[in-house]
Amino acid sequence: MSMLPFRIKICGLTDPANVRPTVEAGVQALGFNFYPKSKRYLDAELTPKVAIEIPPHVSRVGVFVNATPQDILSRVGACGLHFVQLHGDENIEDLKWINASLSSLAKLPAIIKAIRLQSDPEKEIGTYIDRCHEREIDLAAILVDAFSTADYGGTGERANWTALGRWTDRRGVSLILAGGITPENVAEAIATVRPDAIDTASGVESSPGIKDPDKVRRLVAAATAAWKSIEPTTQEGV
Repeated sequence: MSMLPFRIKICGLTDPANVRPTVEAGVQALGFNFYPKSKRYLDAELTPKVAIEIPPHVSRVGVFVNATPQDILSRVGACGLHFVQLHGDENIEDLKWINASLSSLAKLPAIIKAIRLQSDPEKEIGTYIDRCHEREIDLAAILVDAFSTADYGGTGERANWTALGRWTDRRGVSLILAGGITPENVAEAIATVRPDAIDTASGVESSPGIKDPDKVRRLVAAATAAWKSIEPTTQEGV
Protein backbone atom coordinates (compact mmCIF):
# COMPACT_ATOMS: atom_id res chain seq x y z
CA MET A 1 0.00 0.00 0.00
CA SER A 2 1.22 3.47 -0.85
CA MET A 3 2.47 5.71 1.93
CA LEU A 4 1.76 8.78 -0.19
CA PRO A 5 -0.91 11.16 1.14
CA PHE A 6 -2.34 11.56 -2.36
CA ARG A 7 -3.48 9.54 -5.35
CA ILE A 8 -4.22 12.25 -7.88
CA LYS A 9 -1.71 15.01 -8.60
CA ILE A 10 -2.23 17.81 -11.09
CA CYS A 11 0.98 19.48 -12.14
CA GLY A 12 1.97 22.75 -13.76
CA LEU A 13 -0.58 25.23 -12.43
CA THR A 14 0.30 28.85 -13.17
CA ASP A 15 -2.97 30.68 -12.43
CA PRO A 16 -4.00 31.35 -8.80
CA ALA A 17 -7.65 31.22 -9.88
CA ASN A 18 -7.16 27.61 -11.03
CA VAL A 19 -6.23 26.32 -7.59
CA ARG A 20 -9.63 26.20 -5.86
CA PRO A 21 -11.60 24.58 -8.72
CA THR A 22 -8.88 21.96 -9.11
CA VAL A 23 -8.90 21.10 -5.41
CA GLU A 24 -12.70 21.12 -5.23
CA ALA A 25 -12.74 18.50 -8.00
CA GLY A 26 -11.04 16.07 -5.60
CA VAL A 27 -7.36 16.51 -6.44
CA GLN A 28 -5.13 15.80 -3.41
CA ALA A 29 -1.80 17.17 -4.66
CA LEU A 30 -0.73 20.11 -6.78
CA GLY A 31 2.58 20.37 -8.59
CA PHE A 32 4.36 23.62 -9.41
CA ASN A 33 7.03 23.80 -12.06
CA PHE A 34 10.12 25.76 -11.08
CA TYR A 35 12.09 24.93 -14.22
CA PRO A 36 12.62 28.27 -16.02
CA LYS A 37 12.60 26.71 -19.49
CA SER A 38 9.19 25.08 -18.98
CA LYS A 39 6.08 26.56 -20.57
CA ARG A 40 4.43 25.95 -17.18
CA TYR A 41 7.09 27.78 -15.20
CA LEU A 42 5.82 29.45 -12.02
CA ASP A 43 7.89 32.56 -11.46
CA ALA A 44 8.84 34.08 -8.11
CA GLU A 45 6.20 36.81 -8.33
CA LEU A 46 3.31 34.40 -8.88
CA THR A 47 4.46 31.73 -6.39
CA PRO A 48 3.09 33.35 -3.18
CA LYS A 49 -0.16 34.28 -4.98
CA VAL A 50 -0.69 30.64 -5.90
CA ALA A 51 0.49 29.29 -2.53
CA ILE A 52 -2.00 31.34 -0.54
CA GLU A 53 -4.88 29.70 -2.41
CA ILE A 54 -3.88 26.12 -1.49
CA PRO A 55 -5.85 24.54 1.40
CA PRO A 56 -3.73 23.00 4.20
CA HIS A 57 -4.81 19.43 3.43
CA VAL A 58 -3.51 19.50 -0.15
CA SER A 59 0.03 18.29 -0.79
CA ARG A 60 2.34 20.84 -2.42
CA VAL A 61 4.94 19.46 -4.81
CA GLY A 62 7.75 21.52 -6.32
CA VAL A 63 9.16 20.30 -9.63
CA PHE A 64 12.85 21.03 -10.21
CA VAL A 65 15.21 20.23 -13.07
CA ASN A 66 18.92 20.15 -12.22
CA ALA A 67 18.40 22.92 -9.66
CA THR A 68 20.88 23.93 -6.98
CA PRO A 69 20.08 23.21 -3.33
CA GLN A 70 19.87 26.96 -2.77
CA ASP A 71 17.21 27.33 -5.45
CA ILE A 72 15.24 24.43 -3.97
CA LEU A 73 15.45 25.80 -0.44
CA SER A 74 14.17 29.17 -1.61
CA ARG A 75 11.12 27.65 -3.30
CA VAL A 76 10.39 25.32 -0.38
CA GLY A 77 10.13 28.34 1.89
CA ALA A 78 8.11 30.47 -0.52
CA CYS A 79 5.54 27.77 -1.33
CA GLY A 80 5.58 25.60 1.82
CA LEU A 81 6.42 22.50 -0.20
CA HIS A 82 5.71 19.04 1.21
CA PHE A 83 7.53 17.27 -1.63
CA VAL A 84 10.52 18.08 -3.83
CA GLN A 85 10.22 16.39 -7.22
CA LEU A 86 13.55 16.07 -9.02
CA HIS A 87 12.78 15.83 -12.71
CA GLY A 88 16.21 16.27 -14.27
CA ASP A 89 19.45 14.33 -14.55
CA GLU A 90 20.08 14.22 -10.80
CA ASN A 91 22.34 11.33 -9.80
CA ILE A 92 22.71 9.69 -6.41
CA GLU A 93 25.34 12.17 -5.23
CA ASP A 94 23.06 15.05 -6.21
CA LEU A 95 20.28 13.51 -4.11
CA LYS A 96 22.61 13.23 -1.11
CA TRP A 97 23.66 16.85 -1.52
CA ILE A 98 20.08 18.11 -1.86
CA ASN A 99 18.86 16.00 1.05
CA ALA A 100 21.65 17.30 3.29
CA SER A 101 20.77 20.88 2.35
CA LEU A 102 17.09 20.35 3.14
CA SER A 103 17.90 18.77 6.52
CA SER A 104 18.31 22.25 8.01
CA LEU A 105 14.56 22.84 7.66
CA ALA A 106 12.21 22.33 10.59
CA LYS A 107 10.03 20.06 8.43
CA LEU A 108 11.95 18.10 5.83
CA PRO A 109 10.18 17.81 2.43
CA ALA A 110 10.10 14.29 1.02
CA ILE A 111 11.86 13.54 -2.28
CA ILE A 112 10.17 12.23 -5.41
CA LYS A 113 12.57 11.22 -8.19
CA ALA A 114 11.29 11.30 -11.73
CA ILE A 115 12.63 8.78 -14.22
CA ARG A 116 11.88 8.99 -17.93
CA LEU A 117 11.37 5.34 -18.83
CA GLN A 118 12.56 4.00 -22.16
CA SER A 119 11.89 0.25 -22.10
CA ASP A 120 13.23 -1.69 -19.08
CA PRO A 121 11.82 -0.75 -15.64
CA GLU A 122 14.11 -3.13 -13.74
CA LYS A 123 17.26 -1.75 -15.35
CA GLU A 124 16.24 1.90 -15.43
CA ILE A 125 14.22 2.21 -12.20
CA GLY A 126 15.03 -0.81 -10.04
CA THR A 127 18.77 -0.16 -10.22
CA TYR A 128 18.27 3.50 -9.27
CA ILE A 129 16.17 2.52 -6.24
CA ASP A 130 18.80 -0.02 -5.15
CA ARG A 131 21.53 2.61 -5.34
CA CYS A 132 19.42 4.95 -3.23
CA HIS A 133 18.98 2.22 -0.62
CA GLU A 134 22.74 1.60 -0.61
CA ARG A 135 23.40 5.30 0.06
CA GLU A 136 20.60 5.47 2.68
CA ILE A 137 18.53 7.89 0.63
CA ASP A 138 14.82 7.63 1.35
CA LEU A 139 12.54 8.30 -1.59
CA ALA A 140 8.87 9.09 -1.07
CA ALA A 141 8.19 7.81 -4.58
CA ILE A 142 9.46 7.24 -8.07
CA LEU A 143 7.55 9.17 -10.73
CA VAL A 144 7.66 7.45 -14.09
CA ASP A 145 7.30 9.69 -17.12
CA ALA A 146 7.69 9.09 -20.84
CA PHE A 147 11.19 9.28 -22.25
CA SER A 148 11.84 12.26 -24.51
CA THR A 149 14.98 13.73 -25.98
CA ALA A 150 13.19 17.05 -26.47
CA ASP A 151 12.13 17.90 -22.93
CA TYR A 152 12.28 16.80 -19.30
CA GLY A 153 8.52 16.27 -19.02
CA GLY A 154 5.10 17.68 -19.78
CA THR A 155 5.23 16.40 -23.35
CA GLY A 156 1.90 14.59 -23.24
CA GLU A 157 3.58 11.39 -24.40
CA ARG A 158 2.73 8.08 -22.73
CA ALA A 159 5.21 6.17 -20.63
CA ASN A 160 5.60 2.45 -21.39
CA TRP A 161 2.52 1.22 -19.52
CA THR A 162 2.86 -2.40 -20.63
CA ALA A 163 6.42 -2.72 -19.35
CA LEU A 164 5.49 -1.06 -16.05
CA GLY A 165 2.50 -3.34 -15.61
CA ARG A 166 4.77 -6.39 -15.90
CA TRP A 167 7.28 -4.99 -13.42
CA THR A 168 6.25 -6.08 -9.93
CA ASP A 169 9.52 -5.82 -7.93
CA ARG A 170 9.13 -2.17 -6.97
CA ARG A 171 11.21 -2.46 -3.78
CA GLY A 172 8.46 -1.05 -1.57
CA VAL A 173 8.76 2.41 -3.13
CA SER A 174 5.56 4.15 -4.20
CA LEU A 175 5.10 4.60 -7.94
CA ILE A 176 3.51 7.67 -9.49
CA LEU A 177 2.54 7.29 -13.14
CA ALA A 178 2.83 10.34 -15.41
CA GLY A 179 3.02 10.89 -19.14
CA GLY A 180 0.04 11.36 -21.44
CA ILE A 181 -2.68 10.67 -18.87
CA THR A 182 -6.11 12.08 -19.74
CA PRO A 183 -9.69 11.61 -18.49
CA GLU A 184 -10.23 9.23 -21.40
CA ASN A 185 -7.30 6.87 -20.70
CA VAL A 186 -6.67 7.15 -16.95
CA ALA A 187 -8.77 4.03 -16.21
CA GLU A 188 -6.67 2.02 -18.67
CA ALA A 189 -3.48 3.42 -17.15
CA ILE A 190 -4.48 2.42 -13.62
CA ALA A 191 -5.69 -1.03 -14.66
CA THR A 192 -2.50 -1.72 -16.62
CA VAL A 193 0.17 -0.28 -14.32
CA ARG A 194 -1.54 -0.30 -10.89
CA PRO A 195 0.31 2.80 -9.74
CA ASP A 196 0.03 4.27 -6.26
CA ALA A 197 -0.79 7.67 -7.76
CA ILE A 198 -1.21 9.38 -11.11
CA ASP A 199 0.06 12.75 -12.29
CA THR A 200 -0.92 14.83 -15.27
CA ALA A 201 -0.39 18.33 -16.60
CA SER A 202 -1.29 18.63 -20.29
CA GLY A 203 -4.04 16.00 -20.01
CA VAL A 204 -6.41 18.38 -18.20
CA GLU A 205 -5.44 21.72 -19.76
CA SER A 206 -7.12 24.26 -21.96
CA SER A 207 -3.68 25.80 -22.59
CA PRO A 208 -0.24 25.28 -21.00
CA GLY A 209 -0.49 26.01 -17.27
CA ILE A 210 -4.27 26.60 -17.34
CA LYS A 211 -6.38 23.70 -16.12
CA ASP A 212 -9.85 22.93 -17.48
CA PRO A 213 -12.17 22.29 -14.48
CA ASP A 214 -14.40 19.92 -16.45
CA LYS A 215 -11.43 17.81 -17.58
CA VAL A 216 -10.12 17.72 -14.00
CA ARG A 217 -13.49 16.54 -12.66
CA ARG A 218 -13.74 13.83 -15.31
CA LEU A 219 -10.18 12.66 -14.60
CA VAL A 220 -10.84 12.43 -10.86
CA ALA A 221 -14.09 10.52 -11.37
CA ALA A 222 -12.54 8.05 -13.82
CA ALA A 223 -9.42 7.50 -11.69
CA THR A 224 -11.40 7.00 -8.48
CA ALA A 225 -13.65 4.42 -10.16
CA ALA A 226 -10.64 2.64 -11.67
CA TRP A 227 -8.86 2.24 -8.34
CA LYS A 228 -12.05 1.04 -6.71
CA SER A 229 -12.47 -1.62 -9.39
CA ILE A 230 -9.00 -3.13 -8.88
CA GLU A 231 -8.88 -3.06 -5.09
CA PRO A 232 -9.67 -6.35 -3.33
CA THR A 233 -13.03 -6.49 -1.62
CA THR A 234 -13.39 -7.68 1.95
CA GLN A 235 -16.07 -10.31 2.46
CA GLU A 236 -18.01 -10.13 5.67
CA GLY A 237 -17.09 -12.88 8.11
CA VAL A 238 -13.85 -13.81 6.35
